[in-house]
Amino acid sequence: MLKGKMDSVILQRNKGGLNVELPVVLKRARVAEQFDDSKIIKAITKSANRVGVSLTQEEEELVLMQVHDEIIGKKVVLVDDLHDYVERALKNVSPPVGEAYGSYRNYKKRFNETFDRVLTNSKHIVYSGSKENANKDSQLISTKKELVSGVLSKEIYLEYELPPEIAQAHKDGDLYIHDTSDRIFGSINCCLFDMATVLKGGFNLNGVKYTEPTSVESALRVMSDVILQASSQQYGGFTVPEIDSVLAPYVDKALKASEHYYEKELPAVVDRDFIKKLAYKYVKRALEQGFQATETRLNTINNSNGQTAFIAFTFGLNTTESGRLVSKVLLQNREKGIGENHLTPVFPKLVFLHRNGINGQEGDPNYDLYEQALKCSLKRIYPDYLSLNAGYLGDIYDKYGLAVSQMGCRAFLSPWYKRGGIAPADANDVPVFIGRANCGAVTLNTIRYAILANGNEEKYFEILDENFEKALQVHLITFEHLKKSKASSNPLFFCEGGCHVRLKPDESIERAIRTFTWSFGYIGLTEASYLMTGKHIHEDNSFAIKVLEHLNQKVEEAKQKYGLLFAIYGTPAESLAHTFRNLDYKKFGEIKGVTDKQYYMNSFHVDVKAEVNAIEKQNIENPMFHLSKGGRITYNEFPTVKNFKAVKQIVDKAMLDGKYFGVNVELDTCIDCGHEGEFKDYKCTKCGSTNVTMIDRVCGYISYRKLNGDTRYNDGKFEEVADRVDHFQIGVDVDELC
Repeated sequence: MLKGKMDSVILQRNKGGLNVELPVVLKRARVAEQFDDSKIIKAITKSANRVGVSLTQEEEELVLMQVHDEIIGKKVVLVDDLHDYVERALKNVSPPVGEAYGSYRNYKKRFNETFDRVLTNSKHIVYSGSKENANKDSQLISTKKELVSGVLSKEIYLEYELPPEIAQAHKDGDLYIHDTSDRIFGSINCCLFDMATVLKGGFNLNGVKYTEPTSVESALRVMSDVILQASSQQYGGFTVPEIDSVLAPYVDKALKASEHYYEKELPAVVDRDFIKKLAYKYVKRALEQGFQATETRLNTINNSNGQTAFIAFTFGLNTTESGRLVSKVLLQNREKGIGENHLTPVFPKLVFLHRNGINGQEGDPNYDLYEQALKCSLKRIYPDYLSLNAGYLGDIYDKYGLAVSQMGCRAFLSPWYKRGGIAPADANDVPVFIGRANCGAVTLNTIRYAILANGNEEKYFEILDENFEKALQVHLITFEHLKKSKASSNPLFFCEGGCHVRLKPDESIERAIRTFTWSFGYIGLTEASYLMTGKHIHEDNSFAIKVLEHLNQKVEEAKQKYGLLFAIYGTPAESLAHTFRNLDYKKFGEIKGVTDKQYYMNSFHVDVKAEVNAIEKQNIENPMFHLSKGGRITYNEFPTVKNFKAVKQIVDKAMLDGKYFGVNVELDTCIDCGHEGEFKDYKCTKCGSTNVTMIDRVCGYISYRKLNGDTRYNDGKFEEVADRVDHFQIGVDVDELC
């Protein structure tokens, strides 16, 4: 038998005295080649080398004879069939080599399938765009580049980084691993960035030493540079907490410098109070211009992730003259709107930190800021309101005087203590929040488990536990992957003071990420409740409460076992609300009240179509809200209202209960005539123009339902927004409701 490449174009073999012609091999690219023994020998030799086996010449010949027996009499043989014959022959002759051949063959098959998916999805993005993220403009070339890169990195992560059973659970829709396109790069998710520490004393960026800002204008300009650069090195939300306190020192500097200037330039007879007023007026104007420039920049310039940075500012607690001025101007600027048409800015998300005794009640030093914030919300949706009066955040503020801001749209950190880690070392140990982050979320499809359980509660929790364990494995794999990353991969955060643990550039980030959180998300508790009990959450929330109590128990067990800060997270599903529904519809068909619409409800939220008033919705969601400490927000839907008193009472109620609360107001603007209000049929109610911009809250952030004649929403989110009913009913006595 010949081992080398055959010279003849058509190979023949003498079998029983007959010359038999061997077939043509048809390859996957539909290219035909003559059968060649030498290629078989080359392939099986490589497989033998992988497992450290040397095949004898007799064994090679035996493999070839068995393959020939399979193909004799055929004019054409498909390449996949030929591989089957070789693998079968090898397993007969040398089982270890046969297994190696089959394994490599499957690897190549997976590689080809992966490449096909990457090519198909990339073409779709390039020519049709993507609506997976409402705040990514997929028509931009820079965004297309990032999205196409994400297609490849997602495939690498799912196919080659995860155990097959976990990757399959993600593909099937049993659970969802968020941000799969980012995970191979070793980046964190959302964070509370310590901007004050980065600015103070200056920092290094791309080899350039930034000095500490000396004015309000320079502080805001440098801060926007830091935001765009640092947010590019992570995925998820980027919060600058307590921005009034971050900027107050630079307002102080500016006031003193301005007073000194006017004292020198103006006659000595000028009253000191007049000089102070001039200085205040000058600095206020500088703040206004600085915020306008910052807001414009953050809404128009994409970071390197191909999107406007998902930025949030929290504020409202600083009672100094300078801190109050920052909050006032921030709100005035937001209420004014952005650009020539005074549109509502999408970023930064604004969150007002509410605390009775500081700003929540008449007589409080910052109460005027609270009223100003409410007026702004009625016109621009933001700010949202974060209560530090009750619940988990209230307890932290009562005990330590620390405000816990949200990361991005709704993620919250669990306490991590300076000396004790996940538990305080003693009564004097203090938790750290600013300068920490989250390392990703995995969401559980609670509806899928209810469909499979078919009303059997014991089976439901068995399925829930199975998928919780898979999600846990994802977090543990992520931890092992992340701890290999160097601090230089995100220098402003890990090396220059953005993180509470300052690391050297070549140091592993393991020490820092041990202080971060890892989220177990969930969506669709109202659909799951309906499947298990026949009632949605607004009719009976007891099953939803039981699910979250069970998950919290699982989280606490995992915390103690692995020493990582796991947390329960009410997922702000945007594309996922549509994706999970579609996967379940494909698998189970139409189920009334569940898959008969294009979306699932986010987290613990009441069905958007449920006819409940504002206070009823808050009360129904209250227990689930407080069980989701790692991420939660609650909203009320309002028409375009001017009833300040009634809306204030509804927000007051949420603040009394310790909520993180959003006012959802219809925000439609006609580009032609400038009219603002609530438009029907995508037409201006004043001039009839269809050249309108329409903004709604998508999940945690606000985004464009209609912009330049198109929508950035997917079909599911578009339908969900259209289905929303108002919770504020003009004819209802709000005092009675509260």
